[in-house]
Amino acid sequence: MNIFVGRLSYETQENNLRALFEQIGQVKSLKIITDRETGKSKGFAFVTMANREDGQKAITQLDGTALDGRNISVSEAEDRKSNERKPTTNQGQKPDFRPRREESRDEEETEDGGKPEKKMPPKPPKSKKNRGWGEDDDDDIFGDFKF
Repeated sequence: MNIFVGRLSYETQENNLRALFEQIGQVKSLKIITDRETGKSKGFAFVTMANREDGQKAITQLDGTALDGRNISVSEAEDRKSNERKPTTNQGQKPDFRPRREESRDEEETEDGGKPEKKMPPKPPKSKKNRGWGEDDDDDIFGDFKF
């Protein structure tokens, strides 16, 4: 029977957890889940007991017990659903991903059947007045104040 153990202390070691579950019955396997990059515990584990009766006993007796300063949660593990965590393809993109077409809706075909030209939006008109520290007349901006 596969058992989920949650709310583990990040310092809990596999040998401590194994000793706790072996008080109930034979443990086939035990794995504390860790972060791939850091290697630190994620705070949960999976324990596989040799038979279902021992698994049920472990769930009823160990759920809510203290281990390394935390009250652990013990329950039957659920099977992973088939649509969860599908492997990705195309360099991290989802398998059904299709990139957008390069052409925009504003493109038109040329008369000779050549490559369509993209229509660009018009550029905003440039300001006729120099707004920097230039040669423009500052009298109208600062009034009577002269430099």
